Formats: sequence, C-alpha cells, structure tokens
Amino acid sequence: MGKILGGVGLILLLSSPVTYYITTGSAWLSAVKALSGIALIGIYFSTNYGQLGQFTSHKSSFFIASSVTCTAFSICASCPAS
Repeated sequence: MGKILGGVGLILLLSSPVTYYITTGSAWLSAVKALSGIALIGIYFSTNYGQLGQFTSHKSSFFIASSVTCTAFSICASCPAS
C-alpha cells in the first residue's frame, strides 16, 4: 500500500505547479496538493524504510537521480517567468 501511496504522492507533488498555472494562480489549491503529495511520499518512506538501503546501493540510482534532475530543470526552464 505504501508503494502505491508514494507513486500517487509523487504525481501530486510534481503536478502541483501545473495546477497553479491552470487555476490562474490559486496558491492555496496548489499548496494543498503539494503538501498532500509530500505527506504521501512520507508514508512511502516510512513503510519502505528497509528497502531504501537496497535502492541506494545500486548503480542505477545515480542515473535515476540525474534523470530526475534533468527533467526538473527542463520543466523549470520551459515555464514562463511572470
């Protein structure tokens, strides 16, 4: 159950900036969505604490981290500055 909640939390967290732009600047809605995502990711980490060491010991974790970083920078670069 924690893995599913972690995935849903990640989707909520990453889509909260899009919600901010779609709702024409509704900061409270995007903040609630982001905080809900953070809470669900926290549940994921608390329920899968034993498997985190296994994840970070693999060589693929470097490539996952670099992919996430590049994606985040690409999303931030494509957003218009207001």
